[in-house]
Amino acid sequence: MPQPLVSVVIPAKDMEDYLGDALSCLLIQGIDPGQLEVIVVNDGSTDHTARVASSFADRLPLLTVLENATSQGVSRARNRGIEAATGGALCFLDPDDWYGPRYLRTCLDALNGLDLDFVRTDHTRQTGRSREIRRAPEFRRARVLHPLDSVAEPDRSTMLDYPFPCTGLFSARLRERGELHFSAECATAEDRELMWRLHLTCERYGVISEPGFFYRRGVPGSLTAAVTRRQLGFLDAFALIFSTILATPISPAAVTLGVTEDGLLIKASRQFLAIAHFQLVRFAEAESRGGEPALVDELALRTWDMVANRPYVARAFAVLNEERADSLNTMFARVAGGVHRAHA
Repeated sequence: MPQPLVSVVIPAKDMEDYLGDALSCLLIQGIDPGQLEVIVVNDGSTDHTARVASSFADRLPLLTVLENATSQGVSRARNRGIEAATGGALCFLDPDDWYGPRYLRTCLDALNGLDLDFVRTDHTRQTGRSREIRRAPEFRRARVLHPLDSVAEPDRSTMLDYPFPCTGLFSARLRERGELHFSAECATAEDRELMWRLHLTCERYGVISEPGFFYRRGVPGSLTAAVTRRQLGFLDAFALIFSTILATPISPAAVTLGVTEDGLLIKASRQFLAIAHFQLVRFAEAESRGGEPALVDELALRTWDMVANRPYVARAFAVLNEERADSLNTMFARVAGGVHRAHA
């Protein structure tokens, strides 16, 4: 049989109420269903997720449902789908999100027409009945860009601050090179770690003006709404990001663009500190309502360890705003007795 044009990987755990919408949207993508491989990884669901997926077998002839007897987490579920995929391009769709008409066709035409490693898009955020288009932070559209071009600027939002791999399409050559995978070491922020790694190792990407990926917010049980210890997974993700930056030589093409290892480390460090502050606010609010104080304490200790033992993280305080810097220093003083000297 000919190679499918696109493989769609859908990790699903207890998503019987939403999965049908995600699968239905694949019928209007401007791609013949016989050329669209759909891989649903049923990640230990206890509801009828598998039954909903199987009900589309007559409409999606290249549908495969893979079963995990117990939940392995979204990274391992996606990785299992990647391993099974045979398409010339791959994409990731969470079961509570969906694509607008011809979204995948538009992405595929850009990916192949420009011979890109990956293509990124805008997206539409849906909260209840409200919709808002969120633009990818890159104004140069429908052209070949180097993945490290203008992404390391610490004081502005760039594509490294847009860590949504569900927005866009990835060439199968990334899978063949072993670059397209999610770190199972990260309980959260695995998307951010993947996008950093691809920007560091790839040579060609592009951004197109296509907001047809719909991201649904406010779903019950969503990790973004939770305040749990799992949120501390961003610390593991950034430890991997820092290690990857240090281990990846800057390509000659990136050097000509003015990219330096130091600049990338400062960019990643500023992101890290900003997320640490964001989680601090959430954990502190939960603690004030009777939540577990150990979350703030562990966040403080592990963040301080990053600051104390990685000089580039400490230097990133210089590009933080005063509110974030002061809040983090107050947190450090709570358990570590340390205040970063630039804001003492």
